[in-house]
Parts: sequence; structure tokens; C-alpha cells
Amino acid sequence: MTDQVKIYTQFITNYCIALVPLSLFGLYSFNDQFSIFYTLYLILWGILVKNYWFNFKLPSITQVDHNPRKITNKRVFFKNIIITPIILVALLVGQVFTLLLEVVLTQVIQIDSFVLKTIISLVPTILTTLLVKLTTFIFDKTIDPKIDYIITIWTSFTPLLLTLFVYLPLGYKLNFNNHLLSIQDRVQRSYLYNNNMKIITNDFKINQQRFIDQYKYFIITNQVVSLALENILPKVLNKNFNYIEPLDLNLGYLKYIMNFGFIVVFSNIWSLSPLISMLFILVNFYIDGIKIKKGKINNIHSNDFNSLVKTMYQIVTLFTVLSSIVQPALILMYRYSKIPGVGLANNDSSNWFKSSPVNMDYSLIIAVAFGIEHLCFGLDKVIKKLSITKLSKTTNTKPVEVEDKVQHQASDDSAMTTSYKPREPETTVEEEPEVEVKEPVPEKSPVVSANEESKPVTTQTNNNKPVQPIKYDNVIPGDILADVTGDDADLSNGATLPDVLPISETAKKTSLPTKQPTISSSEKPKVSPIHKDNDHKHPVLKNDVPEVSPAMAADAALKHTTQTTVRQHNHTEKNLGTEQPKQYENNVISSKVMKQDPAKSLRKKHSDESIFSKIKDKKKKKKIFGLKI
Repeated sequence: MTDQVKIYTQFITNYCIALVPLSLFGLYSFNDQFSIFYTLYLILWGILVKNYWFNFKLPSITQVDHNPRKITNKRVFFKNIIITPIILVALLVGQVFTLLLEVVLTQVIQIDSFVLKTIISLVPTILTTLLVKLTTFIFDKTIDPKIDYIITIWTSFTPLLLTLFVYLPLGYKLNFNNHLLSIQDRVQRSYLYNNNMKIITNDFKINQQRFIDQYKYFIITNQVVSLALENILPKVLNKNFNYIEPLDLNLGYLKYIMNFGFIVVFSNIWSLSPLISMLFILVNFYIDGIKIKKGKINNIHSNDFNSLVKTMYQIVTLFTVLSSIVQPALILMYRYSKIPGVGLANNDSSNWFKSSPVNMDYSLIIAVAFGIEHLCFGLDKVIKKLSITKLSKTTNTKPVEVEDKVQHQASDDSAMTTSYKPREPETTVEEEPEVEVKEPVPEKSPVVSANEESKPVTTQTNNNKPVQPIKYDNVIPGDILADVTGDDADLSNGATLPDVLPISETAKKTSLPTKQPTISSSEKPKVSPIHKDNDHKHPVLKNDVPEVSPAMAADAALKHTTQTTVRQHNHTEKNLGTEQPKQYENNVISSKVMKQDPAKSLRKKHSDESIFSKIKDKKKKKKIFGLKI
């Protein structure tokens, strides 16, 4: 059994259980037509059934979206908006015409022949059926298929609404203004006129039981015909008694929703209708169970099912609104009317048909009906909130209304398209580092795995985080390197410079992370060796001149061990006196140089010259071996 079949059986079961108390109440109120207490309970029952199923039971079974669908094709959407009212108005005009034709053929014209009278009485029904089929055929390819539900409901409910609000209260007016005489004149001039026809010219009486007969037709006759068409006719057409017509879940839902509408809107006319409907539902449920066991099921696509549930919810909501308007109006109009045999009327007058059967003013009826509708609308909202709160406690979820769920979800605009998050450059204050005396430590080349990027020795970084800009916290500014001892103002003695100076402006700028080439496990980062050159001796460091940076040498003079990260661009090569090997990877250079007996005045000179040199050399660039620094 699929999930959709389980939901279908749950729907029928819950609806059948909900009909039990209403059937008992209706059986108790059978002799009280248009009962006030039964009507109040009926309105409340409809609101409870709708909210229990759509806002509590169904969301606990499956996840269904009741939210409005996004308009994908605006042209088709506006076409549906324009065409749908035209269809409904055309159907309304056609049904009004068939109602007038039926009244004339069955009540104004009296025919002695039973066969002819029966045929004529079927003309309005045939015309209504043809009108519906013709309208559906014309607009079937141009409108939304869900509008078929609206057309079906409109054609089913309109005849009964016309009888209750047009025929019964306004039928007496045919006795005035010579309406019957004008009808007689037109009938006699028609080609269908026969001398055996008798036309009423006065004292026209409405059929006071017409609305009850129509309602019984929809509750009993229509369901019997529906059972025969669904289960017997396919066997006859296939000439196989064992043939089983597949269960169409779409039509099954529509059938039960229509039954709910006739009960919740009109059952105060005949309070036995819930009991009879429950019996028919049990029979249908038994037949559907056989089809389910045999596997004869036409499932609904998931997207179509969500759309179907949304349509059902809207139709049921429409039925509850109509119930809160129609039933109070029927009580005010017919509970104490002048029509014999309707409500509590005991009118013995022989001229009851010559005056309005409604004793109350129509404006008052409309005001009371819409006032009750507003109260029921507020009650519906309260019960809806309670149902959703109960659902949230049952499922331990946040109480969000089902049909408003998507509308209250905020769009996640803060999601980053990349893992890189730009930061503002941080300004750090350079402080004089404390002097630490350490034993020289032999250099070790870091081992770089194949799946990780090269990392500085002094820091450990996470591969998942973006590369941060280079920070030189313990590097001596480049302008101090211009003259450490004062003996070589323009660095004419020379010191081998690094490929990338820490003081370059590009190193200070925040750079976006770029994809670095991976280093295989067999390759190791290249470390520049200590270069000893007898022709180029530093006045302080003598022979021990590191090839990596003059900053390293100055730090060694200050008895400060410095570990500096130098990141080089790929495929760079510079010739500074001595040709350097090409470097194609990001090298990590860790150099530790120590001087045992530094000059005593060096630290003081460092502090005195640092500030002055910064201000002085900002606007001045020096050239060393043809390179600008």
C-alpha cells in the first residue's frame, strides 16, 4: 500500500467518524426543520472537521505545502483570471434560463399526457447537462484543470441556491403585472403549442417542496447513480463480470468533498442527510478496499497531489464560509415563513401564494448572515491556531501555520559564494622585542604532504580556512637596514637581498586567496643556504651573511632570534650579484642567526634611528644593484 493510498484511507476513515455525532444530532432534530441548535452545531462541526484534517492530521502524516504556487507563466495566469468568471456567468445564465423553462413547462403549462409531461420535465435537466459538457469541452485546453472542480461545484450547487433564494421568495410575483398572460401569449404563438395544453393565467402557486426534492436527489439519487456508473457500467462495457475499474484517487477525493459541501451547507433542510451519507460512504469504502487489495489504483503524482490537497483545502474553506452565510439566512427566511409545510409555519390562508413568504426584511437578513460569517471567520482562525499548536506539541516542532510556512521563511542572503571572507587590514603597533639568548638550533626542512599546502614553521594553519595576509610582526623596518652601523650609508659593501623584501608595498596589501599548486610528498621546500663571500663582508656580521634577508642579519646583531615567513610568487628569478636557483613553489624559510658579542651601542642606535628613518625615507627610494626598494 502506497503512502497516497494510506492518506486516502485515513481521509475516508476520519470523515466517516466525524459524521457519527452529526448523524445522531440530525436524527434527534429530524422533526425540527431549520433547527437553530442543529445549525449552530453544523457550522461548528464544519470548521472543526476542516482544521482537524488539513491543519493537524494531514501534516502529521505527510509533508504537504498549502502555499500559493509561484506564477511561472503570467500570460496563462491572467488568461485563467479572465476566462473563469466568463465561464461561471455563462453557466449561471444558462441555469437561470433552464429554471424558468422548467417552471413554465411543469407548472404554468398543464399537460394531461403522462408520457409527454415526463419528457417535457426532463428538458431542463438535459439542457443543464449539455451546457456543462459544452463549456468543459470548449475551455478544457485553455484553463487550469483545477477549474473543473469549480465548474462541477458551481453546476451542482447553483440549482439548489436558485430554488432557495430566487424561486421560493420571488415566485409569487408571477401572479402580478400580467406575467402569466404574457407567457400564455408566447406559448400559443410557438410551433410546439398543442390544443391539449392548458395554460394557467392566474393563481400561480410555487412548489413548496421543490428544494427538499432537489436536496434528496443530490443526497440519495445522485450517489446511487454514481455507484452504478463507477462499478456496474464498466463491467457491462467490458462484458466481463470480474472486471474491476481502477480506483481514481482524484475523483474519489472530489466525491467526498462534494458530499461534505452538501452536508455542511444545506443539511438543515433535511437533517437525516448525514446519516444517509455515512451509509453510502461505508459502501464506497468497502468497494474501494477491494480495488486496493487487487492493486487497481491510479496513483497521483507527488506534485499533482500537493496541488490537489491545496485545491481541496480551498474548496473546503469555501464550503465553511458558505455554511456560515447560507444556513443563518435560511433560518431567518423559512423557519417562520408563510409557506405551508416549511419550517414552523401554520398558515391556513388560502391566498398565501399571493404574497411574499418571507416575513423579515432582506437587508436585515443579509446583515445578520454576514455578521455571523465574520464571527465564524474569527472562530476558524482560533481553532486553526489551536490545531497547529497541538500539532507542534505532538511532533515537537515550531508552530508554524501550514499554508503560511513558506511565506514566513527568510531567504538566506548571507550565504557566501566562496569560502573567502574579506577582512579589513589590521594595524599592528611594532614594539621592541625582548632580547633572548638561545643556543643555535640546526635548521630542519619542513616535510610537506601531498594533500596540504606549504605552511610556515612558526604557525599551524587549517587547510579549510582561507589564506590570510602576511604579517611581519618581528621584522625590522627596511629603512633601518639602510645603515645599521653608520659606516655604509648606501650599502655599497652590499648584502645579498631576498627575492621578496618584507617591506615591499605588495606584501603589506591584503591579497585574495589564490589556488596554490600542491606539493608532492617527494618534493621538499628549498631553503637558501648561508652564503659566505669574502669580497662582501658585513661590518657587523663579518662572514656570516644569510642570503635570505638583511633583516635577518640586523636581528642577529640585536641578539634576537627571528623567524620570518617569506612567500614568493611562482616562477620568479632574480640575479643579485650571484645567480639564484629558480623557485616554483611557495618556500618556507626559517633562519636563526645569533651573535654572541653584539655592540653595546647598537640597540640605542636602533631605537634612535627607527622613527627618523621611517619619516625620511618614505618619499625616497634607493637603488641597490638596479632594484628599487
